[in-house]
Amino acid sequence: MIRRISGWCAATLFCALIPLAAPDLDGQTPPAPRSDQGAENTVKLRRLAVGVHARIFLLRPFGPMGSDQTMSTSVVSGVPYDFDYNTGSKSYFYGGGLTLEYTLGPRTTFVAEGLFNQLRFTQNIDAYWGVVNPETATDDRTHQSSVQSTNARLWDAPVMVRYKGVGSSGFLSHMFVAAGATDRFVSNIRTTTNTTLNGTTTTDRTPLAASKKNLLGAVVGVGFQFIDDFGIRVTPEVRYTRWGGKTFASDSAQSPTNQIEVGISISH
Repeated sequence: MIRRISGWCAATLFCALIPLAAPDLDGQTPPAPRSDQGAENTVKLRRLAVGVHARIFLLRPFGPMGSDQTMSTSVVSGVPYDFDYNTGSKSYFYGGGLTLEYTLGPRTTFVAEGLFNQLRFTQNIDAYWGVVNPETATDDRTHQSSVQSTNARLWDAPVMVRYKGVGSSGFLSHMFVAAGATDRFVSNIRTTTNTTLNGTTTTDRTPLAASKKNLLGAVVGVGFQFIDDFGIRVTPEVRYTRWGGKTFASDSAQSPTNQIEVGISISH
């Protein structure tokens, strides 16, 4: 009887140890987690992310308004008129707004933004008319000078699709390219023109007319996106925009059709 009980206990113990020893019996072990997996693979990302975007225009000729100078001549009733236009931009080199990201797939993301920039520029206008007296060393024609200061608000709404897959591993795995379209709307145009003639100065507050209040363009970009353990996305990038026209096109006040900016987005 004792032998039977001992045999039954031994068999029960042997059966209990089989599952524990199974991995060693066939030489297999559970796969270890990969050491090169980043935070993006270990964190379940939200499909929709909302955040803020800031941008900087490093080069004034490729920003909201550049500096330019033009000259023209016309004849009215036999009297020649010479005009000298000189525009200087005083616009802020930075701007920003809101950004929205929607994940379409493992490598593609839809991006929509609403961005704001304050536009400021001054146009100096010098007009000369009459007949030049060749016997004098100075220009004794009638001279009228005007200083035209304009402020406006620019609203940009770019929509793009990002493709993340330039590199398969390492730093380049965070790189992406983007392309899409953008729309620009100008509002709150305010202009003050001070004109001086024969020592008398007059003021006019008629707003400078926009060439196109609503303007379409194409935009492309390249950048990187980094995601931390909490799912916060940091996205620095460089963008180029080709506008289909000019917001302002008055004499020397010519809005650039090419735009280059450096930006960064933070979203979650």
